[in-house]
Amino acid sequence: MRKSKAFLLALVLPILALSTQGAAHAADNAATDQAYREAFEKKFPPVSPIPTLADYASVKRYDEVIAAEVERSLANMSNKGGGMAWGLSYRMVSLNEMARLTKDPKYVATNLRLIRAALAVRDDRTGTKLFDGRVLPAWSSDGYRKGEQALFMVHTGMIVYPMLDAAHLARQIPGVPDQARRELEEAIAPALESIACHDDAWRDGPGEGEGHYVMLSEEKSSEGKPQPGNRLGAMGRTLYAAYRVTGDEKYVRRTRALAHYIERRLHVTDAGAYLWPYWLPLEPVAPGQPSTTTPEDTSHGSLTMAFPLMLAEDGEVFTAEHMKRFGQTVTQYVGRLGDGVLLGDVGGQASSKPDQIGIAAIWLQLAPYSPEVRDRIVPFYLRYRPAPRSWELAYLLRFGAAE
Repeated sequence: MRKSKAFLLALVLPILALSTQGAAHAADNAATDQAYREAFEKKFPPVSPIPTLADYASVKRYDEVIAAEVERSLANMSNKGGGMAWGLSYRMVSLNEMARLTKDPKYVATNLRLIRAALAVRDDRTGTKLFDGRVLPAWSSDGYRKGEQALFMVHTGMIVYPMLDAAHLARQIPGVPDQARRELEEAIAPALESIACHDDAWRDGPGEGEGHYVMLSEEKSSEGKPQPGNRLGAMGRTLYAAYRVTGDEKYVRRTRALAHYIERRLHVTDAGAYLWPYWLPLEPVAPGQPSTTTPEDTSHGSLTMAFPLMLAEDGEVFTAEHMKRFGQTVTQYVGRLGDGVLLGDVGGQASSKPDQIGIAAIWLQLAPYSPEVRDRIVPFYLRYRPAPRSWELAYLLRFGAAE
């Protein structure tokens, strides 16, 4: 009898210990999540009353917001500190999204105003020299190289992509004035010149069918390293946009190689979500291989995702199944707390920072593949973002409402 009791105790005590440890772990998680929520609501104070999506995002509101933003861009067209890459480019993207949504040619015409102004301040037209004395047909910045003027591939990608996309849309949307369509066609050649500035940073491989860009004369500390995923994605969209308007196979070959490079370095969790770090692994991620690196922040992560999303629309390398994995990234990690509270990295860590959320509306483009993404992203805007920018409104109008 004593042996039986001892045997039972030997079985039960470890279970009780594990249960106690599990409860403590759950309590710790709840505490860290609550601390994050408090930090989040300090950064984004809750709105009251909460508007409806129809009241919040309307074409009228978008038109008012973009009109003011366009005038600000035209008054201060400069890539100092990356201003064109991280401001102007999103305005141009928003106009393209609204053109797709409404088929109204006025958005293409407005974009042309921005494109003209952007090309007019390109380095070769202003005589701006890089730190090494070169003058290139692109937009350099003094922001990332400790005061030295340098050309960054990600900036080129961000600025040129919506230009080429606007030219593509001008061929599709009826009613675009002939003069505007001609000017957009003429903008293609200088846009391709800007892309070519980075040809010397392209590397085939390392795997079969892969290719990528390296850091070349950008940040000193990263010279020769493969570009981070979000920067590769920015140029990837541009390459594919170049293919759409030129039909030149060299752009689609490079697009596919870059897509294979990224796809093979995304970690798939047991639950079917994608996870990845800011700097993608040098080698492909093996099936079942655990993710041991710090997840990319949500802001940059949305750019890493946007390139595969663009390709999935045409079934190029990425498919609807891949997009559902990105959707799981939003529902299981970025938006796991619900009620519009978003985490600051793609792993949903409570140790992340709310100021790294970035443009959450970009993730809404996954809604056609994973409708539940709307339930995580739309409430963020309605509850916590009373003054959206043009690009946020454009994504909300295109993808925010249930189909």
